[in-house]
Amino acid sequence: MQKKNDSYIIELKESHLKNWGIYRYTNTREKINSESYIAIPISKAKEYNILNSNQSEENTIYTAKFKNTDISIEVLTSGSTKVGDKYAKQFHGKGNLKALTPGYEALGVKVGEEIKITFIDEKTFEVEKA
Repeated sequence: MQKKNDSYIIELKESHLKNWGIYRYTNTREKINSESYIAIPISKAKEYNILNSNQSEENTIYTAKFKNTDISIEVLTSGSTKVGDKYAKQFHGKGNLKALTPGYEALGVKVGEEIKITFIDEKTFEVEKA
C-alpha cells in the first residue's frame, strides 16, 4: 500500500493527454476525442498494491488533485497489462473519461513531458509537472 510521499514519474504520450479515445488499440467502440488517463507503471502498481477495478473486494476509487489548481477529480483504477492481472495500469475519471483533461490543460503539459504522481494518503494523490 502506498504511503504519504510515495511517488512515480511518467512521460506523457498522446493517448494520456486527451486522445485516449482516438489512439485506442481496440475497436470496441467509436473513437471519442478529449478522453485522458494517468498511467501506472506495473512496478508501481505492484509495489503500492494498486488494484484493477475488477477486484470487487478492494476500494479502487481515488482522488486526483492537480497541483496549484482547484481541480480535484474522483478517479477509478482500470486496465491490466495482461488478461486476468489484478494490478491496474491506469487511473481515469470515474464515470467520465474526459474528467482528467482539464487538469492536464491547467498544468500546461505536452506530449513528451513528464508528470509526477505523489500520494498524499492511501486514496489521494497530487499530479504535477515533473
